[in-house]
Amino acid sequence: GADPVAVYVTVPDKAAGERVATALVEAKLAACVNVVPGVESYYWWEGKVNHDSELLLMVKSTKQLMPELTDKVLETHPYSTPEVISV
Repeated sequence: GADPVAVYVTVPDKAAGERVATALVEAKLAACVNVVPGVESYYWWEGKVNHDSELLLMVKSTKQLMPELTDKVLETHPYSTPEVISV
């Protein structure tokens, strides 16, 4: 059977969130994607601490689809190194 996972992906703005979410659902790599606004992210990047306002995509999928899902995020996401974390 399918092993369900929740996948977290942050995006810089609503347009990027809509693009990634739509691509995942249309490709049947996600059953549902929630777009959650108002996320404040603090992280190390290029040797310094950064702070950005982002949106969080909460993706419902399966463990079996993670390789394809990750590839689709990389293909449609504006960041060079997007976050794709499954739990």
